[in-house]
Amino acid sequence: MIQKHAYSELIKLKERLEDKATSLSNQLTQVKQQLVSVLTTLELLGHKTRGVTIQREGESEQGLLIFPPSEIKGLTHHEALVRIARANGNRIKITDAKQVLIAAGMISTPKNAYSILSNTIGRVGQFRKVAPGEYELPSSTKEERPLLAEAAHR
Repeated sequence: MIQKHAYSELIKLKERLEDKATSLSNQLTQVKQQLVSVLTTLELLGHKTRGVTIQREGESEQGLLIFPPSEIKGLTHHEALVRIARANGNRIKITDAKQVLIAAGMISTPKNAYSILSNTIGRVGQFRKVAPGEYELPSSTKEERPLLAEAAHR
């Protein structure tokens, strides 16, 4: 008798928790849609969304993105990484960049994306490693600026 009662109570608890999970999921979806609307309006008004996550419908199922994928379409992987880094304080995490490049359609095989981006960063040598999977785009130093000016006069 006690087992049947405990079992029925667990079934009721399961149903209540499922209902609550569905309700919270719907609320989260609404908040994300409102956030996208506000960020889109800010972009249209010329406001930069630096460091702000953004997601537009159909661009990512994994979560919010650190950079709008539409702004890197047509660029090389390296150019896209530089643009993403500059928009995020000259720092980039490969996992975040991977999501943006996949959403932009620049990487056709998502399972190889991390390796592709790691190799791109290593091959070009423009980024400096600051932590595992995290890189920094160094600002041009005072020593580099005269060399750039001299090269421009040639």
